[in-house]
Amino acid sequence: MDHDALIAKLQKLLALAQRGEDGEAVNARELLGKMLEKYGIDEASLTDIRTLRYSTENNDERGLLAVVASYALQIPTGEVEASVIVDSDMHGCDLKLSGEQHGLVYSLYEYHRMGLARSVEKNEESIRAEVK
Repeated sequence: MDHDALIAKLQKLLALAQRGEDGEAVNARELLGKMLEKYGIDEASLTDIRTLRYSTENNDERGLLAVVASYALQIPTGEVEASVIVDSDMHGCDLKLSGEQHGLVYSLYEYHRMGLARSVEKNEESIRAEVK
């Protein structure tokens, strides 16, 4: 199940748990609780889905963002590229996530982005040294 489909299903279960009749509300609440626990999603984040722009300067950073989001969300990278990254251009990518997920992805991305920049710089220095 892709990320958007999962969030949509959880949002429907939440609505049924809040507005359902007797047993159906109880069953929806129980199933919702199990699914939230299984996927590590906070109930409050189901009502806080938004799209934010992440700056990427090159293809390496775009790839890093997809891998970091995959790790943070515990879903395959292909699923991130198919359903979480909703738009991409030469300046960055738009990711559709909950506020909590954005915080985690952003902090991991910025941390690893600095490491990527240092690695690229070291590689360029060693290439320049070999050329001399």
